[in-house]
Amino acid sequence: MSFLNVMKIMNSKVRLLELFKLLCTQTDEKHPLTTSQIVAYFESQGVVIYRKTVKADIDILVDFGFNIVEVKSTQSSYFCAARQKRSSNKMEKKSKKIKLGDVYAIPLPNGMYGFGRAMKDAGIAIYKHIGNSIENVPKTEEYKFIVGIYADVLKNGAWSVVENRPFNNEEDSWPPKQCVIDKINGSYSIYYKGEIISATKEECDGLEKAAVWDAHHIIERIMGDEKWTP
Repeated sequence: MSFLNVMKIMNSKVRLLELFKLLCTQTDEKHPLTTSQIVAYFESQGVVIYRKTVKADIDILVDFGFNIVEVKSTQSSYFCAARQKRSSNKMEKKSKKIKLGDVYAIPLPNGMYGFGRAMKDAGIAIYKHIGNSIENVPKTEEYKFIVGIYADVLKNGAWSVVENRPFNNEEDSWPPKQCVIDKINGSYSIYYKGEIISATKEECDGLEKAAVWDAHHIIERIMGDEKWTP
C-alpha cells in the first residue's frame, strides 16, 4: 500500500508528515503554495482535506518548531524556510556540536545562571538549581522541566558548555513522554522516542506539551513565567 493510499484513511499524523514533505520539497520564499493549491494537491491524491484543516495542520507544524512561513494576502500562501543563521560573517566560528550529556550554563537576566543537560531527540533537561556563577553547577540531577530545543540554541555559543555528564543508561537519556493535541478533532496522542501513539486525555494529564523551544522561552520559564507550563 502506497504512502498516500494509507493517507486516505485520514490519519492526521500521516497527513501532517505529507504536508511537511510537500512544503519542504515544493516551496521556497519565491514559490509558496496557496491554501487552494495545497487542497488541490491532496485531492489529486484522493484525499479529502478542507481549507481550515490546512491552516490547523500548519499551526501544528509551527508549534513543533518547523519553520513554515505564512505569506498573507487575499489568499494566504506558505513555504518552508531554513532557519536563518544568526550571523552572515564568513569568518564566524563553526557551530559547536551537541554532545549527549553536555551541561550548558544559561545566563539569566538577574545575573544568575540556569543549567541544562543535552538529551536525545533534541531534548534538554533544565535543572532546578540556579547558580550565582558559571562555576556553581548543579550537584544532583534534579530537573525543573524537560523540553525540546532548537539545535542552534545549543550550537551558537551563547550558552557555554561547563561539563559533560554521561547518562547512567540509554533510557535516562531520552526525554519523557509528551502530549500532542490535534487542533482539528481534539484527539490526544503521546510522543515518545520519536514515535506518536494514540492516547486518552487522562493518559496525557500532567505531561509536557510536545514542542520545540527557543532560548528566550526557556529563560522565561526558568525565571518563573508560568504561561509556558503544561
